[in-house]
Amino acid sequence: MGDAQLKPCPFCGGPAEWKSGGPGCAWISCKQCPAETGDGSIQRVKDAWNRRADIAALQSQARESALEALSAYGQAQDAYAAQLKAEAKLRDAIVEGMRIATLAPIEMVTEAIEDALRKLTGATP
Repeated sequence: MGDAQLKPCPFCGGPAEWKSGGPGCAWISCKQCPAETGDGSIQRVKDAWNRRADIAALQSQARESALEALSAYGQAQDAYAAQLKAEAKLRDAIVEGMRIATLAPIEMVTEAIEDALRKLTGATP
């Protein structure tokens, strides 16, 4: 059970050492911090201690997830902007409709007065 086969502690980077509690009972602990494996067969304990997360793969996955989230956020912003534009057009159409509705009676009155004046004066349109 040579310590040369062991990677440094995954938590503090300190050197690792084998511990034994008797036949078939081995574990690895760090010499600088309280990190240690559970006990078990030498190969299983060594594999557990030396196993490391693939940091590059995890970083790549994190980047991809962040880009997907940013893309979704951008799409949501675009949809929101389109909704605001549609609401502004609807508001403008309602305002224009109200403006026309308030002008219509005046135009009707004006037209009626002009018709009456034509009849009185005998003028033709």
